[in-house]
Amino acid sequence: MVLTLPKSGLFVKDRDIVEADFGPMRIDREQVKKFSLRHRGSVRLSSGKYYTEEEFEDRKKKIFKEPLP
Repeated sequence: MVLTLPKSGLFVKDRDIVEADFGPMRIDREQVKKFSLRHRGSVRLSSGKYYTEEEFEDRKKKIFKEPLP
């Protein structure tokens, strides 16, 4: 049995996938609607109870403008 090694550059030595940064995740409402019937994960996503990044930023700005009592 001959063991073949993958091409160099595919793996990073001493790097765990858990510690990797995948960057910001973009949520598209149309894509969520399309896959919501097949997805058995988050109830919030499948029922549309979430904010996109832009909606969240708008809501946050609106809330920060409210005066404190």
